[in-house]
Amino acid sequence: MNFRLFICTLLLQSTTLNTALSAQGAETAEKKPPQYIQLDIENDMLIPRNKTDRYFSSGLKLDYLFMSNPHKKSLIQKIFPRLENANNYYGYTIATNMYTPANKSENIAVGDRPYCGWAYLGLKGISNDYIKETRFSTEYALGAIGPITQQEFMQTQFHNLIGRSKPQGWKNQIANDIAINLSFTGEKRFSQLSENVDIIAAVETNVGTVNNYIGVGGIIRIGWFEDYFRNIMQVKGRKNWQLFAFARPIVRVVADNSLLQGGMFTYYKSPYVIPKDDINHVYMNAEIGYSATFRNFNLTYSQNIRTPEFADAKNMFWGAMTFSLGF
Repeated sequence: MNFRLFICTLLLQSTTLNTALSAQGAETAEKKPPQYIQLDIENDMLIPRNKTDRYFSSGLKLDYLFMSNPHKKSLIQKIFPRLENANNYYGYTIATNMYTPANKSENIAVGDRPYCGWAYLGLKGISNDYIKETRFSTEYALGAIGPITQQEFMQTQFHNLIGRSKPQGWKNQIANDIAINLSFTGEKRFSQLSENVDIIAAVETNVGTVNNYIGVGGIIRIGWFEDYFRNIMQVKGRKNWQLFAFARPIVRVVADNSLLQGGMFTYYKSPYVIPKDDINHVYMNAEIGYSATFRNFNLTYSQNIRTPEFADAKNMFWGAMTFSLGF
Protein backbone atom coordinates (compact mmCIF):
# COMPACT_ATOMS: atom_id res chain seq x y z
CA MET A 1 0.00 0.00 0.00
CA ASN A 2 2.77 2.39 0.92
CA PHE A 3 4.58 1.53 -2.33
CA ARG A 4 1.46 2.35 -4.39
CA LEU A 5 1.04 5.63 -2.53
CA PHE A 6 4.67 6.47 -3.22
CA ILE A 7 4.23 5.81 -6.98
CA CYS A 8 1.04 7.91 -7.13
CA THR A 9 2.80 10.78 -5.36
CA LEU A 10 5.67 10.70 -7.88
CA LEU A 11 3.25 10.69 -10.80
CA LEU A 12 1.32 13.63 -9.36
CA GLN A 13 4.51 15.65 -8.79
CA SER A 14 5.72 14.86 -12.31
CA THR A 15 2.41 16.00 -13.81
CA THR A 16 2.49 19.22 -11.77
CA LEU A 17 6.11 19.91 -12.81
CA ASN A 18 5.34 19.33 -16.51
CA THR A 19 2.32 21.62 -16.30
CA ALA A 20 4.42 24.35 -14.70
CA LEU A 21 7.17 24.00 -17.29
CA SER A 22 4.64 24.11 -20.13
CA ALA A 23 3.07 27.25 -18.71
CA GLN A 24 6.51 28.82 -18.30
CA GLY A 25 7.40 27.90 -21.90
CA ALA A 26 4.14 29.34 -23.19
CA GLU A 27 4.74 32.54 -21.22
CA THR A 28 8.27 32.79 -22.65
CA ALA A 29 6.98 32.21 -26.19
CA GLU A 30 4.26 34.80 -25.65
CA LYS A 31 6.84 37.37 -24.55
CA LYS A 32 9.18 36.68 -27.45
CA PRO A 33 9.92 40.07 -29.08
CA PRO A 34 8.47 40.46 -32.59
CA GLN A 35 10.73 40.49 -35.64
CA TYR A 36 10.08 41.81 -39.14
CA ILE A 37 11.46 41.38 -42.65
CA GLN A 38 10.56 43.85 -45.39
CA LEU A 39 11.48 43.88 -49.08
CA ASP A 40 10.98 47.00 -51.23
CA ILE A 41 11.11 46.71 -55.02
CA GLU A 42 10.95 49.98 -56.96
CA ASN A 43 11.07 50.33 -60.73
CA ASP A 44 9.93 52.81 -63.36
CA MET A 45 8.31 49.86 -65.17
CA LEU A 46 5.96 49.14 -62.25
CA ILE A 47 3.37 51.64 -63.43
CA PRO A 48 0.43 50.48 -65.56
CA ARG A 49 0.72 53.07 -68.32
CA ASN A 50 2.73 56.08 -69.52
CA LYS A 51 6.01 54.32 -68.73
CA THR A 52 8.68 57.00 -69.11
CA ASP A 53 11.86 54.95 -68.42
CA ARG A 54 13.76 58.00 -67.25
CA TYR A 55 15.66 59.30 -64.20
CA PHE A 56 14.93 56.84 -61.35
CA SER A 57 15.28 53.40 -62.92
CA SER A 58 15.13 50.88 -60.06
CA GLY A 59 15.72 50.28 -56.39
CA LEU A 60 15.95 47.30 -54.04
CA LYS A 61 15.91 47.44 -50.25
CA LEU A 62 15.85 44.66 -47.65
CA ASP A 63 15.19 45.43 -43.96
CA TYR A 64 15.39 43.19 -40.91
CA LEU A 65 14.02 44.64 -37.64
CA PHE A 66 13.53 43.33 -34.13
CA MET A 67 12.08 44.74 -30.92
CA SER A 68 14.73 45.43 -28.31
CA ASN A 69 14.64 44.10 -24.77
CA PRO A 70 14.08 47.16 -22.52
CA HIS A 71 16.02 45.49 -19.71
CA LYS A 72 19.17 44.97 -21.78
CA LYS A 73 21.24 47.92 -22.95
CA SER A 74 23.43 47.55 -26.01
CA LEU A 75 25.56 49.85 -28.12
CA ILE A 76 23.05 49.91 -30.96
CA GLN A 77 20.39 51.25 -28.59
CA LYS A 78 22.54 54.20 -27.56
CA ILE A 79 23.12 55.68 -31.03
CA PHE A 80 19.45 56.21 -31.95
CA PRO A 81 17.04 58.87 -30.65
CA ARG A 82 14.37 57.28 -28.47
CA LEU A 83 11.02 58.36 -27.12
CA GLU A 84 10.31 57.91 -23.42
CA ASN A 85 8.14 54.86 -22.62
CA ALA A 86 8.23 53.72 -26.26
CA ASN A 87 8.74 50.36 -27.94
CA ASN A 88 12.09 50.45 -29.68
CA TYR A 89 13.07 48.46 -32.76
CA TYR A 90 16.49 48.06 -34.33
CA GLY A 91 17.82 46.34 -37.40
CA TYR A 92 19.84 46.25 -40.58
CA THR A 93 19.35 47.42 -44.15
CA ILE A 94 20.93 46.64 -47.51
CA ALA A 95 19.90 48.72 -50.52
CA THR A 96 20.77 49.70 -54.09
CA ASN A 97 19.43 52.46 -56.34
CA MET A 98 19.92 53.11 -60.06
CA TYR A 99 19.47 56.39 -61.97
CA THR A 100 19.59 56.85 -65.73
CA PRO A 101 19.00 59.69 -68.22
CA ALA A 102 15.92 59.94 -70.40
CA ASN A 103 18.06 59.60 -73.54
CA LYS A 104 20.05 56.38 -73.25
CA SER A 105 22.31 56.87 -76.25
CA GLU A 106 26.06 56.48 -75.91
CA ASN A 107 26.59 60.19 -75.29
CA ILE A 108 24.48 62.00 -72.69
CA ALA A 109 22.69 65.09 -73.92
CA VAL A 110 23.41 68.28 -72.00
CA GLY A 111 20.52 68.97 -69.64
CA ASP A 112 19.70 65.28 -69.13
CA ARG A 113 20.26 63.36 -65.89
CA PRO A 114 23.63 61.59 -65.43
CA TYR A 115 23.93 57.83 -64.93
CA CYS A 116 24.50 56.99 -61.28
CA GLY A 117 24.46 53.98 -58.95
CA TRP A 118 24.15 54.05 -55.17
CA ALA A 119 24.51 51.08 -52.80
CA TYR A 120 24.77 50.96 -49.02
CA LEU A 121 24.48 49.03 -45.77
CA GLY A 122 22.57 50.61 -42.95
CA LEU A 123 21.62 50.50 -39.27
CA LYS A 124 18.02 51.39 -38.52
CA GLY A 125 16.23 52.40 -35.33
CA ILE A 126 12.51 53.02 -34.78
CA SER A 127 11.09 54.38 -31.53
CA ASN A 128 7.30 54.02 -31.42
CA ASP A 129 5.06 55.48 -28.70
CA TYR A 130 1.51 54.14 -29.02
CA ILE A 131 0.10 56.28 -26.19
CA LYS A 132 1.49 59.59 -27.47
CA GLU A 133 0.91 58.57 -31.11
CA THR A 134 4.47 59.48 -32.08
CA ARG A 135 7.24 57.69 -33.97
CA PHE A 136 10.92 58.43 -34.64
CA SER A 137 12.66 56.56 -37.50
CA THR A 138 16.42 56.87 -37.99
CA GLU A 139 18.82 55.24 -40.44
CA TYR A 140 22.62 55.44 -40.61
CA ALA A 141 23.96 54.39 -44.02
CA LEU A 142 27.47 53.67 -45.30
CA GLY A 143 28.16 52.79 -48.91
CA ALA A 144 29.27 54.21 -52.23
CA ILE A 145 28.13 55.85 -55.43
CA GLY A 146 29.63 55.24 -58.86
CA PRO A 147 30.81 52.25 -60.95
CA ILE A 148 31.83 50.33 -57.82
CA THR A 149 28.11 49.70 -57.13
CA GLN A 150 27.88 47.56 -60.31
CA GLN A 151 24.61 49.09 -61.45
CA GLU A 152 25.71 48.95 -65.11
CA PHE A 153 26.14 45.17 -64.75
CA MET A 154 22.77 44.86 -63.01
CA GLN A 155 20.90 46.78 -65.71
CA THR A 156 22.69 44.93 -68.53
CA GLN A 157 21.80 41.54 -67.03
CA PHE A 158 18.19 42.58 -66.49
CA HIS A 159 17.87 43.81 -70.08
CA ASN A 160 19.31 40.51 -71.33
CA LEU A 161 16.78 38.64 -69.21
CA ILE A 162 13.76 40.52 -70.59
CA GLY A 163 15.12 40.70 -74.15
CA ARG A 164 15.74 44.45 -74.32
CA SER A 165 18.70 46.17 -75.97
CA LYS A 166 21.91 46.66 -74.01
CA PRO A 167 21.92 50.02 -72.18
CA GLN A 168 24.35 52.59 -73.56
CA GLY A 169 26.12 55.51 -71.94
CA TRP A 170 27.19 54.04 -68.61
CA LYS A 171 30.76 55.13 -69.37
CA ASN A 172 29.53 58.63 -68.47
CA GLN A 173 28.28 57.70 -65.00
CA ILE A 174 29.17 59.67 -61.89
CA ALA A 175 32.60 58.74 -60.47
CA ASN A 176 33.17 56.56 -57.41
CA ASP A 177 32.79 58.28 -54.06
CA ILE A 178 31.95 57.41 -50.48
CA ALA A 179 28.32 57.59 -49.40
CA ILE A 180 27.67 58.45 -45.75
CA ASN A 181 24.10 59.25 -44.93
CA LEU A 182 21.84 59.96 -41.96
CA SER A 183 18.07 60.08 -42.44
CA PHE A 184 15.50 60.90 -39.77
CA THR A 185 11.69 61.00 -39.88
CA GLY A 186 9.38 62.12 -37.07
CA GLU A 187 5.68 61.26 -37.26
CA LYS A 188 2.74 62.38 -35.12
CA ARG A 189 -0.99 61.79 -35.46
CA PHE A 190 -2.56 64.99 -36.77
CA SER A 191 -6.20 63.91 -36.83
CA GLN A 192 -8.32 60.78 -36.75
CA LEU A 193 -11.59 61.77 -38.39
CA SER A 194 -13.04 58.30 -37.82
CA GLU A 195 -11.82 54.74 -37.33
CA ASN A 196 -11.56 54.54 -41.14
CA VAL A 197 -9.83 57.89 -41.85
CA ASP A 198 -6.44 58.71 -40.38
CA ILE A 199 -4.04 61.64 -40.92
CA ILE A 200 -0.40 61.50 -39.79
CA ALA A 201 1.91 64.54 -39.94
CA ALA A 202 5.61 64.00 -40.75
CA VAL A 203 8.87 65.90 -40.86
CA GLU A 204 12.11 64.49 -42.26
CA THR A 205 15.72 65.37 -42.79
CA ASN A 206 18.59 63.81 -44.70
CA VAL A 207 22.22 64.73 -44.02
CA GLY A 208 25.44 63.37 -45.49
CA THR A 209 27.59 63.08 -48.58
CA VAL A 210 24.71 61.76 -50.74
CA ASN A 211 22.13 64.53 -50.41
CA ASN A 212 20.99 67.12 -47.90
CA TYR A 213 17.37 68.19 -47.48
CA ILE A 214 14.50 68.75 -45.08
CA GLY A 215 10.89 67.84 -45.80
CA VAL A 216 7.38 68.35 -44.45
CA GLY A 217 4.39 66.19 -45.31
CA GLY A 218 2.28 63.36 -43.99
CA ILE A 219 0.18 60.27 -44.61
CA ILE A 220 -3.56 59.98 -45.23
CA ARG A 221 -5.14 56.51 -44.85
CA ILE A 222 -8.69 55.52 -45.76
CA GLY A 223 -10.08 52.02 -45.20
CA TRP A 224 -9.95 49.24 -42.60
CA PHE A 225 -6.68 49.22 -40.71
CA GLU A 226 -4.83 48.70 -37.44
CA ASP A 227 -3.87 51.79 -35.49
CA TYR A 228 -0.78 53.24 -37.19
CA PHE A 229 1.17 53.44 -33.92
CA ARG A 230 0.27 50.00 -32.60
CA ASN A 231 3.16 48.39 -34.50
CA ILE A 232 5.70 49.46 -37.09
CA MET A 233 4.77 47.48 -40.21
CA GLN A 234 1.00 46.94 -40.00
CA VAL A 235 1.47 43.20 -39.43
CA LYS A 236 1.12 40.99 -36.34
CA GLY A 237 -1.65 43.26 -35.09
CA ARG A 238 -4.97 42.49 -33.45
CA LYS A 239 -6.82 42.55 -36.78
CA ASN A 240 -6.41 39.61 -39.13
CA TRP A 241 -7.42 41.70 -42.16
CA GLN A 242 -6.44 45.22 -43.15
CA LEU A 243 -7.25 46.90 -46.44
CA PHE A 244 -6.78 50.59 -47.16
CA ALA A 245 -5.71 53.25 -49.64
CA PHE A 246 -3.13 55.86 -48.73
CA ALA A 247 -1.42 59.01 -49.96
CA ARG A 248 1.98 60.23 -48.76
CA PRO A 249 2.74 63.78 -50.05
CA ILE A 250 5.89 65.62 -48.99
CA VAL A 251 7.63 68.86 -49.96
CA ARG A 252 11.43 68.93 -49.71
CA VAL A 253 13.88 71.81 -49.56
CA VAL A 254 17.19 70.60 -51.01
CA ALA A 255 20.69 71.93 -50.42
CA ASP A 256 22.59 69.54 -52.73
CA ASN A 257 22.40 66.12 -54.36
CA SER A 258 25.51 64.10 -55.24
CA LEU A 259 23.41 61.73 -57.38
CA LEU A 260 23.09 64.69 -59.76
CA GLN A 261 26.15 66.81 -58.98
CA GLY A 262 28.77 64.13 -58.36
CA GLY A 263 30.31 62.96 -55.09
CA MET A 264 31.58 65.32 -52.43
CA PHE A 265 35.23 64.33 -52.94
CA THR A 266 35.38 63.25 -56.61
CA TYR A 267 32.79 65.41 -58.38
CA TYR A 268 35.49 66.81 -60.68
CA LYS A 269 36.26 63.28 -61.96
CA SER A 270 32.72 62.64 -63.21
CA PRO A 271 32.39 62.90 -67.01
CA TYR A 272 29.04 64.65 -66.73
CA VAL A 273 27.08 66.25 -63.85
CA ILE A 274 24.28 68.76 -63.34
CA PRO A 275 25.72 72.21 -62.45
CA LYS A 276 24.82 73.45 -58.96
CA ASP A 277 23.00 76.47 -60.40
CA ASP A 278 20.63 74.12 -62.25
CA ILE A 279 19.53 72.19 -59.14
CA ASN A 280 15.92 72.83 -58.12
CA HIS A 281 16.03 73.48 -54.40
CA VAL A 282 12.33 72.71 -53.82
CA TYR A 283 10.39 69.76 -55.18
CA MET A 284 7.36 67.67 -54.23
CA ASN A 285 7.19 63.91 -53.90
CA ALA A 286 3.83 62.12 -53.76
CA GLU A 287 3.14 58.41 -53.23
CA ILE A 288 -0.35 56.98 -53.73
CA GLY A 289 -1.12 53.33 -53.18
CA TYR A 290 -3.00 50.41 -51.66
CA SER A 291 -2.11 48.12 -48.78
CA ALA A 292 -3.49 44.69 -47.84
CA THR A 293 -2.63 42.67 -44.73
CA PHE A 294 -3.57 39.15 -43.74
CA ARG A 295 -2.32 38.24 -40.26
CA ASN A 296 1.50 38.41 -40.41
CA PHE A 297 1.88 39.30 -44.09
CA ASN A 298 1.46 42.66 -45.83
CA LEU A 299 1.55 43.58 -49.51
CA THR A 300 1.65 47.23 -50.58
CA TYR A 301 1.62 48.66 -54.09
CA SER A 302 2.13 52.34 -54.85
CA GLN A 303 2.81 54.80 -57.65
CA ASN A 304 5.17 57.71 -57.12
CA ILE A 305 5.60 61.08 -58.77
CA ARG A 306 8.34 63.64 -58.15
CA THR A 307 8.42 67.11 -59.64
CA PRO A 308 11.61 68.14 -61.52
CA GLU A 309 14.85 68.00 -59.53
CA PHE A 310 16.86 70.16 -61.93
CA ALA A 311 16.40 72.74 -64.69
CA ASP A 312 14.67 71.54 -67.89
CA ALA A 313 13.89 68.16 -66.28
CA LYS A 314 10.49 66.50 -66.40
CA ASN A 315 8.46 64.81 -63.71
CA MET A 316 9.74 61.46 -62.47
CA PHE A 317 7.41 58.44 -62.24
CA TRP A 318 7.94 54.98 -60.76
CA GLY A 319 6.08 52.17 -59.02
CA ALA A 320 6.84 50.21 -55.86
CA MET A 321 5.96 46.81 -54.37
CA THR A 322 6.56 46.18 -50.67
CA PHE A 323 6.39 42.79 -48.93
CA SER A 324 6.40 42.69 -45.13
CA LEU A 325 6.43 39.66 -42.84
CA GLY A 326 6.19 39.58 -39.05
CA PHE A 327 7.20 36.57 -36.97
